[in-house]
Amino acid sequence: MGIATIFSEPVSKSKPRMYRAIRDSLPLYARVALVISYHTGARKVEIGAIRLDKIDLAAKRIQLPGRTTKNGKPRYLPIYGDMGPELDSQSVCS
Repeated sequence: MGIATIFSEPVSKSKPRMYRAIRDSLPLYARVALVISYHTGARKVEIGAIRLDKIDLAAKRIQLPGRTTKNGKPRYLPIYGDMGPELDSQSVCS
């Protein structure tokens, strides 16, 4: 299926397909950033501050330090959907 076909579909059907097409075309480091931002809505600065030691796959959450959040308070991002496998593959490759 080509990109033109995806863009001609209604948004509700094409959004997941566009996401997968973009995700699959990216290199691993950018792919992880896309997956996190797509699922959590985290800001660029927050995603850039994520370190492997702040990712807890067992608890299914990512800790964000307060210095990177908009309100200055630490918070957690949930890990769900295809985030787990993407983060797990990234930590193995690091």
